Amino acid sequence: MYAIFKINGVQYKAKSGSVVCLNKISGDIGSTIEIKKIMALFNDEKIIFGQPFIKNSRIIATIKKHINGKKISIVKFSRRKHFKKITGYRQKLTNIKIIDICC
Repeated sequence: MYAIFKINGVQYKAKSGSVVCLNKISGDIGSTIEIKKIMALFNDEKIIFGQPFIKNSRIIATIKKHINGKKISIVKFSRRKHFKKITGYRQKLTNIKIIDICC
């Protein structure tokens, strides 16, 4: 069984027991979160879609760690002007472990 859920405007796919890396969410490491915005549930026997979310369903997950993503380099360059500026950016990410998918 797996589910499609939505957090912070981004959709993710999750199975029970899997680890999902998503954009940073608030919470302490080791705390339990409950996700109620489930868009689809896929079971061996049937598929359930919500309009837009499924009522009375939830995902229980635990926050594993907060990390920084891969560095992205940003370059500003003007030819013949002797101007070059390089900056970088690292996205804040959170790893969560899916404990249970309740429907």
